[in-house]
Amino acid sequence: MLIYVIYSLYSTFESRATVKHNTTQRMSALASSYANQLDARLREAEVIADTTAALLGSYPNVTEQQMYQQLTTNLELVQLIYGGVICFEPFLFDPNLRLFCPYVHRSSTDPDHQLLRMDIGSEGYDYTHEQWVWWNKTKNTRQPIWTEPYFDEGAGNILMSTYASPFFRGEKFAGVTTVDIPLKGLRDSLDFAIEEGTRFSVISPEGVFIFNSNADLINQPVATASNGKDQKVVDKTLAKILSSKSGFIETERWNRRDNQWLFHAVMPTTHWHLVVEVDQAQALAEVSSKMNKTLGFAATLLALMLLVIWYTSKRFARPILKLTETVAAMIGNSSAPVSLDSNRDEIRRLDDSFKRMRQAIDDKVRTIEEQNLMLRNYQETLE
Repeated sequence: MLIYVIYSLYSTFESRATVKHNTTQRMSALASSYANQLDARLREAEVIADTTAALLGSYPNVTEQQMYQQLTTNLELVQLIYGGVICFEPFLFDPNLRLFCPYVHRSSTDPDHQLLRMDIGSEGYDYTHEQWVWWNKTKNTRQPIWTEPYFDEGAGNILMSTYASPFFRGEKFAGVTTVDIPLKGLRDSLDFAIEEGTRFSVISPEGVFIFNSNADLINQPVATASNGKDQKVVDKTLAKILSSKSGFIETERWNRRDNQWLFHAVMPTTHWHLVVEVDQAQALAEVSSKMNKTLGFAATLLALMLLVIWYTSKRFARPILKLTETVAAMIGNSSAPVSLDSNRDEIRRLDDSFKRMRQAIDDKVRTIEEQNLMLRNYQETLE
Protein backbone atom coordinates (compact mmCIF):
# COMPACT_ATOMS: atom_id res chain seq x y z
CA MET A 1 0.00 0.00 0.00
CA LEU A 2 2.86 2.35 0.81
CA ILE A 3 4.31 1.74 -2.63
CA TYR A 4 0.93 2.56 -4.14
CA VAL A 5 0.77 5.87 -2.25
CA ILE A 6 4.30 6.79 -3.32
CA TYR A 7 3.43 5.93 -6.92
CA SER A 8 0.20 7.99 -6.72
CA LEU A 9 2.06 11.02 -5.39
CA TYR A 10 4.70 10.69 -8.08
CA SER A 11 2.00 10.36 -10.76
CA THR A 12 0.24 13.45 -9.41
CA PHE A 13 3.39 15.56 -9.55
CA GLU A 14 4.03 14.25 -13.06
CA SER A 15 0.45 15.18 -13.97
CA ARG A 16 1.06 18.71 -12.68
CA ALA A 17 4.09 19.05 -14.93
CA THR A 18 2.14 17.62 -17.87
CA VAL A 19 -0.83 19.93 -17.28
CA LYS A 20 1.49 22.94 -17.06
CA HIS A 21 3.22 21.94 -20.29
CA ASN A 22 -0.03 21.29 -22.14
CA THR A 23 -1.64 24.48 -20.82
CA THR A 24 1.41 26.49 -21.81
CA GLN A 25 1.36 25.09 -25.32
CA ARG A 26 -2.39 25.55 -25.76
CA MET A 27 -2.62 29.04 -24.26
CA SER A 28 0.46 30.25 -26.12
CA ALA A 29 -1.16 29.14 -29.36
CA LEU A 30 -4.40 30.79 -28.26
CA ALA A 31 -2.65 34.08 -27.50
CA SER A 32 -1.05 34.02 -30.94
CA SER A 33 -4.43 33.25 -32.48
CA TYR A 34 -6.10 36.14 -30.64
CA ALA A 35 -3.27 38.48 -31.61
CA ASN A 36 -3.48 37.45 -35.28
CA GLN A 37 -7.26 37.84 -35.35
CA LEU A 38 -7.15 41.26 -33.71
CA ASP A 39 -4.27 42.27 -35.95
CA ALA A 40 -6.29 41.23 -38.99
CA ARG A 41 -9.19 43.41 -37.83
CA LEU A 42 -6.89 46.36 -37.26
CA ARG A 43 -5.29 45.75 -40.63
CA GLU A 44 -8.76 46.00 -42.20
CA ALA A 45 -9.13 49.40 -40.55
CA GLU A 46 -5.72 50.45 -41.85
CA VAL A 47 -6.66 49.47 -45.39
CA ILE A 48 -9.80 51.59 -45.12
CA ALA A 49 -7.81 54.69 -44.15
CA ASP A 50 -5.02 54.05 -46.67
CA THR A 51 -7.54 53.51 -49.48
CA THR A 52 -9.36 56.70 -48.59
CA ALA A 53 -6.05 58.59 -48.58
CA ALA A 54 -5.18 57.18 -51.99
CA LEU A 55 -8.60 58.23 -53.38
CA LEU A 56 -8.13 61.77 -52.08
CA GLY A 57 -4.73 61.94 -53.72
CA SER A 58 -6.10 60.68 -57.02
CA TYR A 59 -9.29 62.77 -57.04
CA PRO A 60 -8.45 66.25 -55.71
CA ASN A 61 -11.83 67.72 -56.70
CA VAL A 62 -13.89 65.50 -54.39
CA THR A 63 -16.86 67.34 -52.92
CA GLU A 64 -17.85 67.73 -49.29
CA GLN A 65 -20.86 65.45 -49.78
CA GLN A 66 -18.71 62.79 -51.41
CA MET A 67 -16.27 62.90 -48.48
CA TYR A 68 -19.06 62.38 -45.95
CA GLN A 69 -20.38 59.53 -48.05
CA GLN A 70 -16.93 57.92 -48.22
CA LEU A 71 -16.55 58.16 -44.44
CA THR A 72 -19.98 56.65 -43.93
CA THR A 73 -19.11 53.76 -46.26
CA ASN A 74 -15.89 53.18 -44.32
CA LEU A 75 -17.84 52.68 -41.08
CA GLU A 76 -20.34 50.39 -42.77
CA LEU A 77 -17.57 48.20 -44.16
CA VAL A 78 -15.77 47.61 -40.85
CA GLN A 79 -17.83 47.43 -37.67
CA LEU A 80 -14.73 47.77 -35.50
CA ILE A 81 -14.26 51.38 -36.66
CA TYR A 82 -15.91 53.96 -34.41
CA GLY A 83 -15.26 56.99 -36.60
CA GLY A 84 -13.07 58.56 -39.25
CA VAL A 85 -12.00 61.95 -40.56
CA ILE A 86 -10.68 63.61 -43.68
CA CYS A 87 -8.75 66.66 -42.48
CA PHE A 88 -7.11 69.21 -44.81
CA GLU A 89 -4.16 71.49 -44.44
CA PRO A 90 -5.30 75.02 -43.48
CA PHE A 91 -6.94 76.90 -46.39
CA LEU A 92 -6.27 74.00 -48.80
CA PHE A 93 -9.84 72.79 -49.31
CA ASP A 94 -11.28 76.30 -49.37
CA PRO A 95 -9.08 79.45 -49.51
CA ASN A 96 -11.68 81.22 -47.38
CA LEU A 97 -11.84 78.45 -44.79
CA ARG A 98 -8.85 77.84 -42.52
CA LEU A 99 -9.84 74.40 -41.20
CA PHE A 100 -11.98 71.77 -42.84
CA CYS A 101 -12.31 68.27 -41.39
CA PRO A 102 -15.41 66.15 -42.09
CA TYR A 103 -15.96 63.54 -39.38
CA VAL A 104 -18.42 60.64 -39.26
CA HIS A 105 -18.73 58.56 -36.09
CA ARG A 106 -21.07 56.20 -34.33
CA SER A 107 -23.21 57.56 -31.52
CA SER A 108 -21.77 56.60 -28.13
CA THR A 109 -25.20 56.87 -26.48
CA ASP A 110 -27.56 55.45 -29.10
CA PRO A 111 -27.98 51.64 -28.70
CA ASP A 112 -28.27 51.39 -32.49
CA HIS A 113 -25.03 53.36 -32.92
CA GLN A 114 -26.54 55.88 -35.30
CA LEU A 115 -23.96 57.54 -37.54
CA LEU A 116 -23.39 61.22 -36.80
CA ARG A 117 -21.68 63.89 -38.89
CA MET A 118 -19.72 66.98 -37.96
CA ASP A 119 -16.93 69.24 -39.15
CA ILE A 120 -14.22 69.14 -36.52
CA GLY A 121 -12.66 72.29 -37.96
CA SER A 122 -15.73 74.42 -37.29
CA GLU A 123 -17.61 72.43 -34.62
CA GLY A 124 -14.85 70.65 -32.72
CA TYR A 125 -11.32 71.89 -32.19
CA ASP A 126 -8.18 73.06 -33.95
CA TYR A 127 -6.75 69.72 -35.05
CA THR A 128 -3.47 71.34 -36.04
CA HIS A 129 -2.70 72.11 -32.40
CA GLU A 130 0.34 70.24 -31.09
CA GLN A 131 -1.73 68.12 -28.70
CA TRP A 132 -3.27 66.16 -31.60
CA VAL A 133 -0.65 63.56 -32.36
CA TRP A 134 -2.62 61.92 -35.15
CA TRP A 135 -2.31 65.12 -37.22
CA ASN A 136 1.11 66.48 -36.26
CA LYS A 137 3.12 63.26 -36.19
CA THR A 138 1.58 62.07 -39.46
CA LYS A 139 2.32 65.40 -41.11
CA ASN A 140 5.89 65.53 -39.81
CA THR A 141 6.80 61.94 -40.67
CA ARG A 142 4.64 61.76 -43.81
CA GLN A 143 3.99 58.17 -42.76
CA PRO A 144 0.92 56.37 -41.37
CA ILE A 145 0.88 55.97 -37.59
CA TRP A 146 -1.09 54.39 -34.75
CA THR A 147 -1.54 56.69 -31.78
CA GLU A 148 -1.36 55.88 -28.10
CA PRO A 149 -4.78 55.87 -26.41
CA TYR A 150 -6.37 59.29 -25.94
CA PHE A 151 -9.75 60.83 -25.18
CA ASP A 152 -11.11 62.62 -28.23
CA GLU A 153 -12.82 65.44 -26.39
CA GLY A 154 -14.79 67.73 -28.66
CA ALA A 155 -15.44 65.22 -31.44
CA GLY A 156 -15.81 61.49 -30.79
CA ASN A 157 -15.81 62.02 -27.03
CA ILE A 158 -14.60 58.52 -26.22
CA LEU A 159 -11.32 56.84 -25.34
CA MET A 160 -9.79 55.67 -28.60
CA SER A 161 -6.70 54.88 -30.58
CA THR A 162 -6.39 56.30 -34.08
CA TYR A 163 -4.75 55.13 -37.27
CA ALA A 164 -3.81 58.15 -39.38
CA SER A 165 -2.75 58.03 -43.01
CA PRO A 166 -1.47 61.09 -44.93
CA PHE A 167 -2.67 62.06 -48.40
CA PHE A 168 -0.91 64.29 -50.89
CA ARG A 169 -1.51 66.56 -53.83
CA GLY A 170 1.43 65.66 -56.00
CA GLU A 171 4.40 65.70 -53.61
CA LYS A 172 2.81 68.21 -51.25
CA PHE A 173 1.25 67.11 -47.98
CA ALA A 174 -2.48 67.83 -48.20
CA GLY A 175 -4.02 66.30 -45.13
CA VAL A 176 -4.80 63.25 -43.05
CA THR A 177 -7.51 60.62 -43.10
CA THR A 178 -8.12 58.46 -40.06
CA VAL A 179 -10.01 55.59 -38.53
CA ASP A 180 -10.75 55.54 -34.79
CA ILE A 181 -10.88 52.34 -32.75
CA PRO A 182 -12.92 52.45 -29.51
CA LEU A 183 -10.93 51.00 -26.62
CA LYS A 184 -13.42 50.41 -23.83
CA GLY A 185 -15.69 48.49 -26.18
CA LEU A 186 -12.87 46.71 -27.97
CA ARG A 187 -13.74 43.32 -26.49
CA ASP A 188 -17.38 43.63 -27.61
CA SER A 189 -16.29 44.72 -31.07
CA LEU A 190 -14.40 41.49 -31.68
CA ASP A 191 -16.11 38.36 -32.91
CA PHE A 192 -13.76 35.73 -31.50
CA ALA A 193 -14.62 33.81 -28.34
CA ILE A 194 -12.53 34.22 -25.19
CA GLU A 195 -12.17 31.09 -23.07
CA GLU A 196 -14.05 31.19 -19.79
CA GLY A 197 -11.83 32.20 -16.89
CA THR A 198 -9.28 33.98 -19.08
CA ARG A 199 -8.77 37.70 -19.52
CA PHE A 200 -6.85 39.62 -22.11
CA SER A 201 -5.25 43.01 -22.31
CA VAL A 202 -3.44 44.93 -25.03
CA ILE A 203 -0.29 46.91 -24.31
CA SER A 204 1.37 49.53 -26.48
CA PRO A 205 5.14 49.50 -27.17
CA GLU A 206 5.40 52.33 -24.63
CA GLY A 207 3.90 50.18 -21.89
CA VAL A 208 0.41 51.71 -21.81
CA PHE A 209 -2.79 49.70 -21.65
CA ILE A 210 -4.56 49.98 -25.00
CA PHE A 211 -7.22 47.68 -23.59
CA ASN A 212 -7.85 46.07 -20.22
CA SER A 213 -10.78 44.16 -18.78
CA ASN A 214 -10.67 46.78 -16.04
CA ALA A 215 -11.81 49.85 -17.97
CA ASP A 216 -10.23 52.19 -15.42
CA LEU A 217 -6.77 51.01 -16.48
CA ILE A 218 -7.18 51.78 -20.18
CA ASN A 219 -4.78 54.54 -21.24
CA GLN A 220 -2.87 54.04 -18.00
CA PRO A 221 0.76 52.89 -17.72
CA VAL A 222 1.03 49.21 -16.90
CA ALA A 223 2.87 50.21 -13.73
CA THR A 224 -0.44 51.64 -12.49
CA ALA A 225 -1.84 48.12 -12.39
CA SER A 226 0.56 47.19 -9.61
CA ASN A 227 -1.25 49.62 -7.33
CA GLY A 228 2.07 50.27 -5.60
CA LYS A 229 2.51 46.59 -4.75
CA ASP A 230 5.40 44.50 -6.05
CA GLN A 231 6.44 47.26 -8.45
CA LYS A 232 9.70 45.53 -9.36
CA VAL A 233 7.87 42.32 -10.26
CA VAL A 234 5.45 44.17 -12.55
CA ASP A 235 8.23 46.18 -14.19
CA LYS A 236 10.27 43.03 -14.81
CA THR A 237 7.26 41.24 -16.29
CA LEU A 238 6.46 44.19 -18.57
CA ALA A 239 10.06 44.31 -19.78
CA LYS A 240 9.87 40.62 -20.74
CA ILE A 241 6.64 41.18 -22.67
CA LEU A 242 7.91 44.20 -24.60
CA SER A 243 11.26 42.60 -25.44
CA SER A 244 9.93 39.48 -27.16
CA LYS A 245 7.43 38.63 -29.88
CA SER A 246 5.67 35.93 -27.89
CA GLY A 247 6.09 33.74 -24.85
CA PHE A 248 4.90 32.46 -21.48
CA ILE A 249 5.58 34.22 -18.19
CA GLU A 250 4.82 32.91 -14.72
CA THR A 251 4.60 35.94 -12.45
CA GLU A 252 3.78 36.61 -8.81
CA ARG A 253 1.90 39.83 -9.60
CA TRP A 254 0.14 41.24 -12.64
CA ASN A 255 -2.88 43.41 -13.29
CA ARG A 256 -3.62 43.61 -9.55
CA ARG A 257 -3.80 39.83 -9.26
CA ASP A 258 -1.42 37.37 -7.62
CA ASN A 259 0.16 34.28 -9.22
CA GLN A 260 -0.70 34.77 -12.88
CA TRP A 261 0.23 32.85 -16.00
CA LEU A 262 0.69 35.23 -18.91
CA PHE A 263 0.73 34.24 -22.57
CA HIS A 264 1.63 37.08 -24.90
CA ALA A 265 2.05 37.70 -28.61
CA VAL A 266 2.83 40.80 -30.64
CA MET A 267 0.58 42.17 -33.39
CA PRO A 268 2.74 42.98 -36.44
CA THR A 269 0.51 45.75 -37.76
CA THR A 270 0.49 47.97 -34.67
CA HIS A 271 3.32 46.37 -32.66
CA TRP A 272 0.87 46.15 -29.77
CA HIS A 273 1.22 43.21 -27.41
CA LEU A 274 -1.79 41.04 -26.62
CA VAL A 275 -1.59 39.35 -23.22
CA VAL A 276 -3.85 36.48 -22.15
CA GLU A 277 -4.06 36.13 -18.37
CA VAL A 278 -4.92 32.93 -16.46
CA ASP A 279 -4.97 32.44 -12.70
CA GLN A 280 -2.42 29.77 -11.82
CA ALA A 281 -4.86 28.25 -9.33
CA GLN A 282 -7.48 27.92 -12.05
CA ALA A 283 -5.05 26.45 -14.57
CA LEU A 284 -4.00 23.78 -12.07
CA ALA A 285 -7.40 23.34 -10.40
CA GLU A 286 -8.00 19.80 -11.65
CA VAL A 287 -4.55 18.46 -10.87
CA SER A 288 -4.53 20.30 -7.52
CA SER A 289 -7.81 18.60 -6.62
CA LYS A 290 -6.32 15.24 -7.55
CA MET A 291 -3.20 16.02 -5.51
CA ASN A 292 -5.27 16.97 -2.47
CA LYS A 293 -7.23 13.73 -2.72
CA THR A 294 -4.03 11.71 -3.05
CA LEU A 295 -2.44 13.49 -0.10
CA GLY A 296 -5.60 12.94 1.94
CA PHE A 297 -5.59 9.25 1.11
CA ALA A 298 -1.88 9.02 1.92
CA ALA A 299 -2.42 10.74 5.27
CA THR A 300 -5.29 8.38 6.11
CA LEU A 301 -3.27 5.34 5.12
CA LEU A 302 -0.27 6.54 7.11
CA ALA A 303 -2.43 7.07 10.19
CA LEU A 304 -3.88 3.58 9.77
CA MET A 305 -0.40 2.07 9.42
CA LEU A 306 0.80 3.87 12.54
CA LEU A 307 -2.26 2.61 14.41
CA VAL A 308 -1.55 -0.97 13.32
CA ILE A 309 2.13 -0.63 14.29
CA TRP A 310 1.18 0.79 17.67
CA TYR A 311 -1.35 -1.94 18.35
CA THR A 312 0.99 -4.73 17.23
CA SER A 313 3.97 -3.40 19.14
CA LYS A 314 1.86 -2.97 22.24
CA ARG A 315 0.57 -6.52 21.96
CA PHE A 316 4.08 -7.91 21.66
CA ALA A 317 5.52 -5.59 24.26
CA ARG A 318 2.94 -6.41 26.98
CA PRO A 319 4.32 -9.88 27.78
CA ILE A 320 7.87 -8.53 27.70
CA LEU A 321 6.89 -5.84 30.18
CA LYS A 322 5.21 -8.49 32.33
CA LEU A 323 8.38 -10.56 32.15
CA THR A 324 10.43 -7.58 33.24
CA GLU A 325 8.08 -6.98 36.15
CA THR A 326 8.23 -10.66 37.13
CA VAL A 327 12.03 -10.72 37.10
CA ALA A 328 12.06 -7.58 39.19
CA ALA A 329 9.61 -9.19 41.61
CA MET A 330 11.76 -12.34 41.79
CA ILE A 331 14.79 -10.21 42.61
CA GLY A 332 12.92 -8.38 45.32
CA ASN A 333 10.90 -11.32 46.61
CA SER A 334 11.79 -14.84 45.66
CA SER A 335 8.47 -16.11 46.88
CA ALA A 336 6.44 -13.82 44.67
CA PRO A 337 4.15 -15.74 42.34
CA VAL A 338 5.18 -15.96 38.68
CA SER A 339 2.49 -15.65 36.04
CA LEU A 340 2.67 -14.33 32.46
CA ASP A 341 -0.88 -14.16 31.15
CA SER A 342 -0.71 -14.73 27.41
CA ASN A 343 -2.29 -16.86 24.72
CA ARG A 344 0.87 -16.95 22.65
CA ASP A 345 2.70 -20.31 22.69
CA GLU A 346 6.13 -18.69 22.95
CA ILE A 347 5.14 -16.64 25.95
CA ARG A 348 3.32 -19.58 27.53
CA ARG A 349 6.41 -21.78 27.24
CA LEU A 350 8.48 -18.97 28.67
CA ASP A 351 5.98 -18.72 31.53
CA ASP A 352 6.29 -22.47 32.22
CA SER A 353 10.08 -22.17 32.18
CA PHE A 354 9.94 -19.35 34.69
CA LYS A 355 7.64 -21.37 36.91
CA ARG A 356 9.99 -24.37 36.82
CA MET A 357 12.90 -22.06 37.49
CA ARG A 358 11.02 -20.53 40.40
CA GLN A 359 10.22 -24.01 41.72
CA ALA A 360 13.85 -25.08 41.39
CA ILE A 361 14.99 -21.95 43.16
CA ASP A 362 12.45 -22.52 45.93
CA ASP A 363 13.58 -26.14 46.32
CA LYS A 364 17.21 -25.07 46.46
CA VAL A 365 16.41 -22.40 49.03
CA ARG A 366 14.56 -24.96 51.21
CA THR A 367 17.46 -27.40 50.95
CA ILE A 368 19.91 -24.71 52.01
CA GLU A 369 17.66 -23.65 54.86
CA GLU A 370 17.33 -27.30 56.04
CA GLN A 371 21.09 -27.76 55.87
CA ASN A 372 21.62 -24.53 57.81
CA LEU A 373 19.18 -25.74 60.45
CA MET A 374 20.93 -29.10 60.76
CA LEU A 375 24.28 -27.33 61.06
CA ARG A 376 23.02 -25.12 63.90
CA ASN A 377 21.55 -28.11 65.72
CA TYR A 378 24.84 -29.98 65.40
CA GLN A 379 26.77 -26.98 66.77
CA GLU A 380 24.41 -26.78 69.72
CA THR A 381 24.96 -30.53 70.49
CA LEU A 382 28.73 -30.08 70.52
CA GLU A 383 28.41 -27.30 72.96
